[in-house]
Amino acid sequence: MNTQTKYRSLYKVLLYGSKLKLHGKFSIPEPKDVNLYNAVLNYNEAYIATGLSDLKGIQNKIECQWNGKPADLNQA
Repeated sequence: MNTQTKYRSLYKVLLYGSKLKLHGKFSIPEPKDVNLYNAVLNYNEAYIATGLSDLKGIQNKIECQWNGKPADLNQA
């Protein structure tokens, strides 16, 4: 993680920068194992939600890959 000092009016502000790589693995449980006996599961409508509270510090395009292929990111 790198740091940078900036001045905002009378205040000194320390900015943090980093490059992140996230990896994950998901297992799909059987409906009966999670008490969803009569549920209809729409796996094709599944999504992952993440959040950033402040995008001002983002300098580059955020890229995402899913199963090794580029994936679109939607902003809410």
